[in-house]
Amino acid sequence: MRTFLIGLLGLASATVLTIPQAAQAQTFDFDRLEFIESRPLPANGSLFFFGDQNQNEGYAAYSNLDRNAPDAGHVGFRSDLNNRYYVTGRENSPDPTGATRSATLESLANFPNLMNYLNNNGIPLSDIGYGFGQKPGFSVTQSLNLGADVLGQDWFGRPGSPVEESIYRARPESFERYLTYQTTKIIKFGYSDTFFASADDNPDSVFGNPNIFFSNPVSPSKAPGLEGLGSGIADAFLQDVVAGGGKIQEFSEDILDPEDLAVSVNGGFEIYTFSFPIEIRIVREVPESSSILGLMFLAGGGVVTQIKRHKRSVR
Repeated sequence: MRTFLIGLLGLASATVLTIPQAAQAQTFDFDRLEFIESRPLPANGSLFFFGDQNQNEGYAAYSNLDRNAPDAGHVGFRSDLNNRYYVTGRENSPDPTGATRSATLESLANFPNLMNYLNNNGIPLSDIGYGFGQKPGFSVTQSLNLGADVLGQDWFGRPGSPVEESIYRARPESFERYLTYQTTKIIKFGYSDTFFASADDNPDSVFGNPNIFFSNPVSPSKAPGLEGLGSGIADAFLQDVVAGGGKIQEFSEDILDPEDLAVSVNGGFEIYTFSFPIEIRIVREVPESSSILGLMFLAGGGVVTQIKRHKRSVR
């Protein structure tokens, strides 16, 4: 069974509900990060999504099957598992399944304009989706990746460290993050690297370990050419973002369960497909941009897989 650490309520009707801010507390101790200096910011409003790989959602983490290839991933300090080199949303996976999104909206807090617009128009939360990955027309090798896959540059760790840290990057012209209404993209997010960390709190197992990922604050924008309800949803979302601080930040914290993982091979890649929660936060931008601390040992480092136990109080 999946359990959201921040206590989400799964919603099955068209009625939009909010959850109290107190339920959004983070459980991961960010003082455990030694190398990535960027941090999640306090939320002035939140959209909570969940991508269930059993429902053709989630995200794909994949590497070249040829272990001598530069995009084969690497073995980190924490285990002998080969860490994935690429990450993309389920809808952009190298193992196509007809997916149309990475995650579905389940609840929200402090988005009054969006909440009212959805309620007034009878739009269910499940019509709103989140997605990410390489843009149409670009290869699956153009999504988020570990670049040169170099310790101290792309991933970070040391022998005996309980936490591994990684930075996934892509070219902004080939990569996108977005919100959807049904299958139409309505909101585009500005580009940010993605920061990952995984703690080895359950040694010798890929399950039961906390994993987090997050972006830097970015500016959202309305997708061009929208009409009708999609346009109205986008406008309401942007009104709330402006009122709450002007930027959005992605944040995920979870623990992997066996039911949240599927493995496949296609197109020369070994593909892990994961369920995951994702929170879209309204934040106020801080003046200092994120940076990396320190140099690293020259040995294998740590990728993460961002998946947490996600239990719904109501299903």
